[in-house]
Amino acid sequence: MDLVLTTGVDYFSKNILNGHDTSYSPNGETVNGRNDYTFKEADKAINQPELVPKFMLGMTYHFGR
Repeated sequence: MDLVLTTGVDYFSKNILNGHDTSYSPNGETVNGRNDYTFKEADKAINQPELVPKFMLGMTYHFGR
């Protein structure tokens, strides 16, 4: 029996945020957005991280040894 540890990272790039009929882009383009509401504020509101570490711990068993 073996113990297995796997690690990784999920990366969420800064990209267009869409919701219903509104879009906010990192370059400042807004489609049907609220007045004086920017991409930076929308990104903060959804609280999306840029990097998320992932860990998985498990066991493997080899039959027939």
